[in-house]
Amino acid sequence: MGLLSPYGFVQACRTLIGFNPSLLPDKTGELQDAAQKLLEAWKLRRIRPILGPRFAFERLPDAHRALAGRGTTGKVVITVAG
Repeated sequence: MGLLSPYGFVQACRTLIGFNPSLLPDKTGELQDAAQKLLEAWKLRRIRPILGPRFAFERLPDAHRALAGRGTTGKVVITVAG
């Protein structure tokens, strides 16, 4: 893991969020239980993801522009023809 200067993030008005479960080897059971509860809530439709715009893979630059321009809400979906 590298060293980050928080001042650079504050100055640029940026946010850095991360979670590394490998640092919690003694919490495996608790993490699995939490994941199971989350999956159950999703299956029961108590929670659902917020999906934003969809872009075909060929329009990836448009998707990036939408994200960079902060013109999206929810998760941007990229579809790949199969």
